[in-house]
Amino acid sequence: MEQREQQEQQEEREQRTERRTGSMTALLVVLLFAAAAVAGWQWRERAQVEAELSAQYQRAFYELISQVENTEVLLAKSLVAASPGQQVIHLTDVWRQAFGAQSNLNQLPFNDVSLLRTSTFLTQVGDYAYALARRAARGEGVTDEQWQKLRELRGQAGVVVEQLHSVIDDSQRGALTWRE
Repeated sequence: MEQREQQEQQEEREQRTERRTGSMTALLVVLLFAAAAVAGWQWRERAQVEAELSAQYQRAFYELISQVENTEVLLAKSLVAASPGQQVIHLTDVWRQAFGAQSNLNQLPFNDVSLLRTSTFLTQVGDYAYALARRAARGEGVTDEQWQKLRELRGQAGVVVEQLHSVIDDSQRGALTWRE
């Protein structure tokens, strides 16, 4: 009889062990699925954030190009403006566009030396246009040297536009991605 009780106790212990093992296995499966779900969710969130960031960079870059192109056009208009009033309008628009372009440039993740030069150029153009606009608003004439400097800045703006378009070409060929 004692042997039978021992055998029953042994069987009961084995059943408890099997139930615990089954419970642990079920718990591990649930945890594994939960971990996989969390990992999938994080991967999807990361991909979405990267896509949004890429779109933000593209928007800032295309606005930068548009503003630099506008700066070049407005510099040309200021060179042929018929009156000091028109000069003031065009030059203050140059100032506004240059600093808008500067703002968009600062949103981009580039650490390139040429972009530092672009930033410096935009600041120079904006400041110079603003100084000439103030001068024209006071009724002071613009000197030949100042007109020549304005022509040079317009030419440099054209070069900057070309360089920015080459960045677009690189991105379209796949040599540069916005996520990088």
